[in-house]
Amino acid sequence: MKASTPLRKEGAVLLTALFMLVALMLGAASLMRMVESSNQLAGNLAFKRAATLAAENGVEAAIDWLEQQSAATLASDAAASGYYASATEAVDASGNAAASGTAAIDWKNNGCDGVARSACLTTMGLPGVDSAGHSVRYLIQRLCSGSGSLVTTGECALYLESEAESGSRGAIAYGSEKRLTGQPWAFYRITARAVGPRDTAGLVQVLVRW
Repeated sequence: MKASTPLRKEGAVLLTALFMLVALMLGAASLMRMVESSNQLAGNLAFKRAATLAAENGVEAAIDWLEQQSAATLASDAAASGYYASATEAVDASGNAAASGTAAIDWKNNGCDGVARSACLTTMGLPGVDSAGHSVRYLIQRLCSGSGSLVTTGECALYLESEAESGSRGAIAYGSEKRLTGQPWAFYRITARAVGPRDTAGLVQVLVRW
């Protein structure tokens, strides 16, 4: 019986060592998984940032298009160029809304996937893809209740320069008009979307006055 005691001690040490080895292996596996998840998260953020920057290039392209148009051109729709002279409907920019009463934006240039919506707004695409593999499309909407010139439309979101002055002086009385005179600027909503590697999408929306 006394001769078997060292064997029992050696067996207990071996069992303890095995438990410690298993614990170390599990810890190493968990650490590798955490590092992998962190790297994947950092990669996703980088792809998202790149897609957003690409969408901003779409906004710049839309502004360049506006610069080249006359007031007469901007008074009516130019759907082939991704431009609409009015914005009377609620628009689902992300394409995730299920409500049929909203207008869809044709980001894929395929007729809005045939989804039943109140309208399918055509977008304009930048030629080809950029160096990072992003395809970019944009939509321009004039914030007016209808098409036509700013004077005839009547209901537009307008910007009036701060130095504009009234055409008449004196106290304002009921029945008399004392409107500020000046050059009105219409507001335009530009929505741009970029899709790149891993189907990462970036969406940017801005308001500009023109």
